[in-house]
Amino acid sequence: MDEDEIVPATTQRESTAEPSRTTTRQVPGVPAPIRTKLSDSEFWVDSTQTKLNLQNLRTQFAGEGRLTIAQAIWILKAATLLLSKEDNLLVLPSPIIVCGDIHGQFYDLLQLLDGNGDPATTRYLFLGDYVDRGYFSTECLLYLYACKISYPETFFMLRGNHECRRLTEYFTFKQESLFKYSEEFYEEAVTSFCALPLAAVMNKQFLCVHGGISPHLATPEDINEIDRFREPPTHGLMCDLLWADPSEEFGTEETLEFFVHNHTRGCSYYYTYNACCAFLAKNKLLSIIRAHEAQDVGYKMYKEVASTGFPSLITLFSAPNYLDVYNNKAAVLKYENNVTEMLVGVLEVCSPDELLPDRREIVKSKIRAVAKMNRNYRLLREESETISELKSKLTDQRLPYGTLSSGAEGIRNAIKGFEDARCSDIDNEKIPLSRDEDELSIQDTVFGVIQPAVESRKRSTIPLIDFPDEDDSMTFSSAPENFEDEDEGTDLGVGSGSHSV
Repeated sequence: MDEDEIVPATTQRESTAEPSRTTTRQVPGVPAPIRTKLSDSEFWVDSTQTKLNLQNLRTQFAGEGRLTIAQAIWILKAATLLLSKEDNLLVLPSPIIVCGDIHGQFYDLLQLLDGNGDPATTRYLFLGDYVDRGYFSTECLLYLYACKISYPETFFMLRGNHECRRLTEYFTFKQESLFKYSEEFYEEAVTSFCALPLAAVMNKQFLCVHGGISPHLATPEDINEIDRFREPPTHGLMCDLLWADPSEEFGTEETLEFFVHNHTRGCSYYYTYNACCAFLAKNKLLSIIRAHEAQDVGYKMYKEVASTGFPSLITLFSAPNYLDVYNNKAAVLKYENNVTEMLVGVLEVCSPDELLPDRREIVKSKIRAVAKMNRNYRLLREESETISELKSKLTDQRLPYGTLSSGAEGIRNAIKGFEDARCSDIDNEKIPLSRDEDELSIQDTVFGVIQPAVESRKRSTIPLIDFPDEDDSMTFSSAPENFEDEDEGTDLGVGSGSHSV
């Protein structure tokens, strides 16, 4: 046996014989990845080469196939050209589906689109973070861009904090781009990130943004004054739109300040309930819709504005079982016709009998229809990969005593659960240091606070050899009726802890 060959721990214990080699698939029910690239006739709808064949692209990506480098770069350049013509601040009508973070989870993206409407007939707004952390970032980006190219007037994408060179070099997108395509592909992707709009006003009532508001933001129109065609800075309005978070005590803060330094991120701010209410009142808006943080049940509705009775802030997260260890649900938000029906399409992830009795007074507006997403997404990994995954999430890179002897199930249980995953992944919340900063610090110019350089950081590493190819399923259920709200500070969901990404 080759000394460098990796053999699962169980194989080493049970047998010392050389593993058998075969040219046949060991699990015939699992289709082999597509090895051929699309021809030009398959890439385009017809010989005019003016319209992409979305169905062929979907089939190719779903089968773990790839495009030619020329085809992939064409999509990136065409999307960049389209996005560059849009304002920093989009103004969008209803009806519309608003989606949170995707993070390279392509099969979940397909389920999202299948469950909420064909992009050909449904208006979509994505709030950013399409890449990094997941296995299929290139597929997500290319397919979303292909939808944008095909339906430029009804398919919209905003920039997230991960759509930049700094984070994609630190996390997984650059590595994946080089593995599947080329350096040129990665550079074109980074260029396309700079063309993504930064925010949207939906139906003249909702500010939609990846992170949140800023002390530099007086009106939504201020966003149009930003030069967005650049790498996001570590401070200022552009940074805050991508990186800011609601305060950890949102709605119960003791401070009277509107903004406090965001120590979790290492840049930007926490904005308070009072900051949100003041911004909404000044601009005659109803609520802020954002993404940027994983939610246990896929979404969170924060304390209501006293004058409207509507949540001041809504967080959406659309990547279920984030990193394959969070066990979180996913959600999207559907807005149509009027404010009352805005809650109709929140993709509910708890069935009525899962809601605790003391939570039944949470929602003031009647919910007419609720979609239920059941995540059945299991990855086929060798024990060695699972162990590497667990070690990458532990601060000291050491497995707890007895973990290996507990077998595969014990190893998986060691990293199971939303709260456990949240705690073990905490280091990846901070903005990574760039090459230029190295051991220096990132300074917040508003507060004059210098954040110490991170001594030890954990990079999320994802092997690019074995990609999962199982699909997910989605089912729908009817909605609970006549929920009323008397508790301003609670969120819409059970056990809805949050985690930053």
